[in-house]
Amino acid sequence: MDPTKSGDLALFSADNRISIYRSGNHTDKDPTVKIGAMGGNGFKVTVGTPCLEKTYRIDFGGDQEQINPLRLRLLTWLQDDLFLAVSQGQLPACSVIYHLSVDPLAEEGRVTLCSPVAVDGDVINLCCNPKTQTVVLQLTDGQMMQYLRGASASTPVLKPWLSSSGSAVRFPSPCVQTALAMVGGEETVFGLTDRCRFFINDVEAASNITSFAIYDEFLLVTTHSHVCQCLSLQDVSLKVLQTSLASASVPNSETLRKVERGSRIVTVLPQDTKIILQVPRGNLETIHHRALVLVQIRKWLNRLKFKEAFECMRKLRINLNFIYDHNPKVFLENVETFIEQIDSVNYINLFLTELREEDFTKTMYPLPVPSGAQVLECPDCKKVDLICDAMRAAMENINPHKYGRPWLLPILTYPQKRLWTIS
Repeated sequence: MDPTKSGDLALFSADNRISIYRSGNHTDKDPTVKIGAMGGNGFKVTVGTPCLEKTYRIDFGGDQEQINPLRLRLLTWLQDDLFLAVSQGQLPACSVIYHLSVDPLAEEGRVTLCSPVAVDGDVINLCCNPKTQTVVLQLTDGQMMQYLRGASASTPVLKPWLSSSGSAVRFPSPCVQTALAMVGGEETVFGLTDRCRFFINDVEAASNITSFAIYDEFLLVTTHSHVCQCLSLQDVSLKVLQTSLASASVPNSETLRKVERGSRIVTVLPQDTKIILQVPRGNLETIHHRALVLVQIRKWLNRLKFKEAFECMRKLRINLNFIYDHNPKVFLENVETFIEQIDSVNYINLFLTELREEDFTKTMYPLPVPSGAQVLECPDCKKVDLICDAMRAAMENINPHKYGRPWLLPILTYPQKRLWTIS
């Protein structure tokens, strides 16, 4: 499913109906959605709840087996109007994969089964890459098969999933969780067994992984050492990734984060930095992994979204020097944009008080790969002086009728800041 629609839900009920819930800012409350939590009568809902869009009845084409609530399983949402599901075949050790196509013209809401594909074996797992729409299924013997829809939805085929060497991938042990991701430009399948064995294609990369999740270009895992490790999948080889997982510890604090004993990853919020963990006693906890936070901040700064970056850095205690050090030339060229977006005397002063001559992209927040940041033409100039001069000029340039007298305070602060750096 499209990551931008990650808040949407498709519920498959025992009466063979699919209910689609959409997230968003809905003014009306949906009576089918209820939130139960501690607090009694004083509990107040402050988050948006999904609303029921439509309920679809699965049309089995007159087949009397439709009364069986377990006939379809492993429901996978591929596109807005297309699902995949697996059913038991005619023989005990066979399965059938169906397309479930939503009929938008039907008044009552109907989903039709089409394009059946017989599978010689029991399908126990099915995963989809939302970016490439690649679908891979796992059989009971660990064999991985790729599901190809072909030129049209009526001609799907199955073929073995091949590694970069051209050999068919087969997990040594069946995995309870599988996922697809791009690793160094090559699409790769990941698998985790109930014995904490973690496979990359058919190679066992680690034996101490308790949970994992794929988020954008990152692989996140929790281990028996009670840490959450975040590894980049971009511009790395499979061998490097396997070595990183096999290493006992990584000194770079950006990739490791300690978590409570027994914590497991439930999900990672798309387009956010929040990781939802479940601890052994059952409750859910949210953490912000430093690696994901820095990636999101870099994206905001590249798009000149200084306000979002500043608020995130202030909340999660990321040194504000990073706003300048990430790309000094771009910052100096857009100082007025920075001031107008921040739009707060206190925040501007907070930014000034944290300024240091140190380059935080080399010390505290080093990049895993070289960046494309533009180097200043005057390398001998002092960083604090450059920022103070640029911000003072921008402040004096800004419309005084818009900002008024309170903005004199940051202007008066600049000479003091320069004096502190000299002394």
